[in-house]
Amino acid sequence: MEESYNQQYVFIYGEGNDGKGALTNVLKRLLDPISIIQNLAFKPGNKHWATPLLDMRLILFPDYHNLSAMGNGIFKGLTGGGHVFIDPKGINGYSTTLNPK
Repeated sequence: MEESYNQQYVFIYGEGNDGKGALTNVLKRLLDPISIIQNLAFKPGNKHWATPLLDMRLILFPDYHNLSAMGNGIFKGLTGGGHVFIDPKGINGYSTTLNPK
């Protein structure tokens, strides 16, 4: 998995009660500690959104309704190996690449 091509993501859509959450839970259990469920990723005003994503290989965004964000620079940088600004609390921010799916 470490060498797999980065510019990939899976988008699963359903009306509800169809197993998306169960799939998320299985993936999380299988891939801990290199996975994270991120609920605040692209929330406007959250400048610390990328900090928890360091060293994560699988990032899950449950109940993600902002479909237009799939085409924005933040999402493309996250999934495409581009530089992402990390702004941890209490220290200076920096730019790095992440390696998630």
